[in-house]
Amino acid sequence: MSSVCLLLATKNGAEFIESFLLSVINQDYLVTEVLVSDDSSVDCTLEIVQRVLAGKIKFRILAGPNLGTTQNFYHMLVESREYDHYAFADQDDVW
Repeated sequence: MSSVCLLLATKNGAEFIESFLLSVINQDYLVTEVLVSDDSSVDCTLEIVQRVLAGKIKFRILAGPNLGTTQNFYHMLVESREYDHYAFADQDDVW
């Protein structure tokens, strides 16, 4: 099976993030790893990520570059391991 890394950019997304993460977990095709880059959230976004994903899927949380969405995704590509495929997501997506 191919490996898939989900690149998730976050910033103050507590209102949306749990719905998105649950939609990822409930997919038929499993993501290999979720890589979260957070641009200095001041809400409980990261706590929700940890609570929802712990024990269900491999994940890592990175401190974002604080330079906006484009640089946040680029940062994750640089920091990610080698995968067959990459999926890009925003915190308010639902799959």
